[in-house]
Amino acid sequence: PLYKIYKTKEERKMNMKFENKDDVKKWLRSIRTLKKDLELKMDFYKDMLTCCSLNNIFDDDAYIEQYQTDIKYYKDEIDRLNSTLQTLLSDWERLISLLNVNETDIITKRYLHGLSWYEVEIKSYICRRQCFRLQSSALGKLVGQTVSDVNI
Repeated sequence: PLYKIYKTKEERKMNMKFENKDDVKKWLRSIRTLKKDLELKMDFYKDMLTCCSLNNIFDDDAYIEQYQTDIKYYKDEIDRLNSTLQTLLSDWERLISLLNVNETDIITKRYLHGLSWYEVEIKSYICRRQCFRLQSSALGKLVGQTVSDVNI
């Protein structure tokens, strides 16, 4: 995965537990990139699926069999990536539900939307120092929580 909280594969398990605020930050920072990456890969496979469907005009059995194999592969990859995306988003929703309204606002704007601290401050109508306090409070609440390990 793009975020590596654990140093080796042996240390990484199906569920990752946040040991400290830095672990939470690493995971939160990776959300936006992981989501975009998964969506781009799904779009790629959908395009390939469309191409295979459009090119399936040959009468030769070898071509038809190859296209059917390709179509099955692309559909399986789309399903796998969609499942991974849903797991990622369900972890996000579960973690955000643990926070109060202001903390959710700050964390969402900063990490999911990728805004700078200046933009977060302006859009939230909260001073920068208070934004940092809310972020620290939110990260503290998320320490000890577990999330699914997402492999792309």
